[in-house]
Amino acid sequence: MGFRHNGAMSAASKATRILDLRGAAYDRGRLQAELCPDKVADGTVAITRRLRELGPALAEPKVIDWLDAQHTFTRDNDPDGFVEVQGIAEGFGIAPDALFACFFGDVITDLAATPSLADGCTAWAAPRTESGSVVVKNRDVRGARGELQGVFRHEDPEWGGRRILCVGSLGCPGAFSSGINSVGLAVADTQVGTIDHGEGWLRSFLMTRILRDCTTVGEAVALVFRVPHAGGGTLLLGDATGAVAAIELGHGRIGAEEPGEASYVARTDHFLTDRLRGRDLAPQEDIGARNSRARLATLEHALREMPMPFAHDAIRALMSRHGDTASAGLCRHDEKRNLQTISCAIYDCKAPALSFSFGPPCEAAWTRIEP
Repeated sequence: MGFRHNGAMSAASKATRILDLRGAAYDRGRLQAELCPDKVADGTVAITRRLRELGPALAEPKVIDWLDAQHTFTRDNDPDGFVEVQGIAEGFGIAPDALFACFFGDVITDLAATPSLADGCTAWAAPRTESGSVVVKNRDVRGARGELQGVFRHEDPEWGGRRILCVGSLGCPGAFSSGINSVGLAVADTQVGTIDHGEGWLRSFLMTRILRDCTTVGEAVALVFRVPHAGGGTLLLGDATGAVAAIELGHGRIGAEEPGEASYVARTDHFLTDRLRGRDLAPQEDIGARNSRARLATLEHALREMPMPFAHDAIRALMSRHGDTASAGLCRHDEKRNLQTISCAIYDCKAPALSFSFGPPCEAAWTRIEP
């Protein structure tokens, strides 16, 4: 049990981190720190920094009330996720309530009317072949947060042999950014600030539930429409049968899209469906909102021109694309705004397998990893 290092490390990726987490939810949470003792201090610093960013918002009465309700909801509806957080907190020496609040940071800032910039990840899904889909995500973050990024292979004796492979960060539970299970169902997310929040499933906890319990996109979509949501963000889904879908999450409304003639679904950081359009929190003139629309335009134009089935080399080249005077970059190195792309995940649902760049896709080495 421990790290598996596959492939060469680039200058942009000083730590190629693939972590095997086996056991019940609490044990898998605690193992993050036990297997990475050299990163415990960094994890504590990251949590402290996030709490400082949230600042006064955490003291607002409506935020306090919502967090209390959400704490109870998660305990009652997602006991595995709730217990996994307890294990992470113990391992890193962090108060569980403080760690829990950090995971809801984007919702908290929305509720406090101090939203994060509407600017983040790029994700899409398409039927790559007649018998399998591809789900792709560039993960964009602000600040020095890439040092905690890792790929986590989860295996629980209660899952009947199913395994889950997740991209996330040390100190975070389950499929915090994206993931695929051993039967070929993949999911990735993007962040969208919204006016539509309430008590329900947080997106990252929901992604883990989908990978644990579902086999197909149809089952995942049915699950999403069956449960309440905290609101905010999108999900991109693909499975081994070739099905794909995009879901937009509000608390009071959910929107879903299947691929039309374009044969793909794509999302950045704003809503597109009729049910959620206009429920974004960021104003249209926000620099992040403008960039979100520009990145989506770049992505959709490229996907329309790319021959099918989409080859891995072509996908890597697309997700490594930088901006110019005519189009927005998908691989981002924005020092002025302290924002960068720290990885690219390409999920092959037929295999199933993950092709992953431990660093910006334009320069990092790529590693193939199986659940």
